Amino acid sequence: MKKNITLYSIIILTTILLLTIGYSAFIDSLSVSDVVVKVRPEKNTRISAITTTSSNITNLDYSMYEITGEANIPNNSSVTFNTTITTYENVPAALSDIKVYNGNNEITNVTITPDLTNTFIRICTNDSDNLENCKLNSSKDIPITITNNTGSAIVTNNFKVVLTFTPFYKVTYSDSVNGEIIGYVLNGDTYTYTFQSNPPTTLTVDDGTCGTPTITNNILTVPNVTSNIVLTGTTSGLIGDGSWDNPYELSDSTYHYNDLDAGSYKFTELAGEPEITVDANHKVTKYELTNCGTGLDISGKPVESGILAFDNQKITIDLEFTTNFSNSSNYYKCLVTALSSTNNSTYSGFRITNKKNGMMYVHTMNNQSIASNGTGGYQIIDYTISNTYSKIDTKYTAQIIYDPSDENLTITINPGSINESGSITSITNAMKDATITIGGNGINNNNDMGQLVINSLTVTKG
Repeated sequence: MKKNITLYSIIILTTILLLTIGYSAFIDSLSVSDVVVKVRPEKNTRISAITTTSSNITNLDYSMYEITGEANIPNNSSVTFNTTITTYENVPAALSDIKVYNGNNEITNVTITPDLTNTFIRICTNDSDNLENCKLNSSKDIPITITNNTGSAIVTNNFKVVLTFTPFYKVTYSDSVNGEIIGYVLNGDTYTYTFQSNPPTTLTVDDGTCGTPTITNNILTVPNVTSNIVLTGTTSGLIGDGSWDNPYELSDSTYHYNDLDAGSYKFTELAGEPEITVDANHKVTKYELTNCGTGLDISGKPVESGILAFDNQKITIDLEFTTNFSNSSNYYKCLVTALSSTNNSTYSGFRITNKKNGMMYVHTMNNQSIASNGTGGYQIIDYTISNTYSKIDTKYTAQIIYDPSDENLTITINPGSINESGSITSITNAMKDATITIGGNGINNNNDMGQLVINSLTVTKG
């Protein structure tokens, strides 16, 4: 028994001796005078570098999510911090909030740029949709500017700018009409998206964790998103398969095409039930009025096709219309145009104008105005429809072709046996947004035909 006690005593004494030696060595290693060691743990997402050129900030320093220093910022003055943020974890993160403090008291009457009130900044190596670019060791340089609007100088030796970093997730939505839509949302937040047309009638969560998605008044709402999610929608009320012979039928009250996927669409609620084909770049390649009945009256209501006239593709306009060119409401008015405008008063493109009584002129324009007597631009064609037809209501068949390969614009009209051509030799950048319009200038109502009925209309590219 005594031998055991002696053995235990030796072990305890030895342990105490080793601890004493280790502690002494540790103390010796820290006894270097005037040395400050700052440990910046590399975890999560954090500030990794900070600079400023402002003389209003001294003793600048930073920690994981705080910029600190002494401040003397006059009223209406600004300081900018050039900040690098790096994520050290394998989870995509975003800068979601910025606040300014004097000690523990928030300073509210300041302007913070960037303003993250309704947005956030993803910390990614680039802005692609690949979230691998937003994970481990991703960095982004973000300048942060604080403007003092408090009414007096901000003077403190405990100035802090506090950043909030939050995980974010990708939301992928797709359907057969709207295509694929990608958005981002902060962890636990609600994702919303507004459909310009064709909202889904049913929604399915194919992957990920979130609350129940809903669609109300064209707004998709996905609450409590806590992972990447994949949604699929269906539009059960949409008729057609997207071909020209069986187009998607849209009940929209406005004509639009920039938000449509490639395919053919018929706007069943619009006058004439226009059918269009849209390419992969959301550009209209064919436009046709499919239901003009006994005649579609567009007096004062021009038809805008959406087809670009000057994008290096041949344009063919086949138009059957009824009008009286001697009707005074048609004087100095545009029958067919392809014009664009930056200020609604000067125009670029071409226009076919009825001066009076079937005296027709074709002008090209480059940022030029149209005078009250119909002049303006450079005249390339003139022709006159005989009084036999122009002074009574007459149904005309017209074909207008612009071919960029030979720069020729040709016009044929019957009755009247009109067959004329002219050259459009200089296509300017200002002309490249011009779209084919029937019955007006396509910009405002200054040059709308006062009496015009369309019996048929087709505009094609290529």
